Amino acid sequence: MASSLRPSRGPHQLVLHADTVGRGLMSVSAVRRAVGHFLDREGVASARHDVLLVVSELVTNALMHTDNAPAVTVRHESEPERVDIEVFDGSCVMPMPRTPGATAIGGRGLRIVEQVASAWGVRPNDHGKTMWATVAVKAPAQV
Repeated sequence: MASSLRPSRGPHQLVLHADTVGRGLMSVSAVRRAVGHFLDREGVASARHDVLLVVSELVTNALMHTDNAPAVTVRHESEPERVDIEVFDGSCVMPMPRTPGATAIGGRGLRIVEQVASAWGVRPNDHGKTMWATVAVKAPAQV
């Protein structure tokens, strides 16, 4: 993976293609940086922590449990104001939230997404699946 991601940008959208993201776990921090810049540009600071947490968990999940580099799409929507996150990983194996033991190192990612996102799920397709999540953007008075 290149040291800096070259994202595709459209109106209120960031797309990080799989060949840009790469397969290594170091990709997670590069994706977080790119998404953080996007959120700054969009002016949605109130959702920054939650969006970056969800992105980190979904990308890490894709890297740990598939053999494919993920593609990431993040959209800032206005009605209602929210940030939609999609991570496509090219694997047809459906994720299953786990309940890890107290001393387990991993296994909490989807439970974290479940707690932070206002909605989340999986869309299977002919080429794999897309994990998606929505994070509400809170008005400044709600932060």
